[in-house]
Formats: sequence, structure tokens, C-alpha cells
Amino acid sequence: MPLHLADRIWGPPQMSRDHHDGPTYGWIHLRDGLCQVQLTLYRVTTTRPRSRRTRISWEVDWETDLDNPTFAPIPGDALPVTEDAVRNGTWDLLACVLLRHELYLNPERYGLSAAT
Repeated sequence: MPLHLADRIWGPPQMSRDHHDGPTYGWIHLRDGLCQVQLTLYRVTTTRPRSRRTRISWEVDWETDLDNPTFAPIPGDALPVTEDAVRNGTWDLLACVLLRHELYLNPERYGLSAAT
């Protein structure tokens, strides 16, 4: 089992995930119509024990409306968003665009037909 050089020098990465904003609602336009999604923004902080550097990133968890059981988020399906989108307050719009793109590229994964 190979070890990364960074892990040997600075130690293994330690991550914390903190709720930052939401839940808020967005809409995804699909072939069958609109689908409402619930979005929650999280701040992810990554540090290493022997390093002073802290890396901050942002991700959005999503869930679909409860009356549409064909959409079920897969655990770990957080969407990464940029710090600029968080700062400008447009993280929810970016997340909707990224989610629509994900549903278009991998429809079978979410129980959709291929022509979404």
C-alpha cells in the first residue's frame, strides 16, 4: 500500500464539514418538467497535523422533492461550488446548473431515462 509523500511529511488530512447556509430550494428543468430540489451549503475545512496551511472548500448537498421517489441522492453526492459563488450569494444557482449537468451525464445512476 503506497503512502503519499505529503502524508508522510505533514500527516494525514483531517476534514471538518460545517453547515453554512440553507436549506434553500431550487428548480431543475428535466424532460418531464420541473423538479424541485432542496440545497444545503457546507464549508469543508481540510488541515494536516504538521502543517499550518488550511484549505477551505464549499459543497452543496441536495435532495429532491418527496413526491418524486425516482430521484434519490446517493450518499456522497455533494456538488462542489466556488468561493466566488458563495461570496456573491449565487451558490444555489450554480448548484442547480451542476446538478442538471450531472443528471444529464449520468441519468441511469439516478433512475432516469437516457434522454433527459
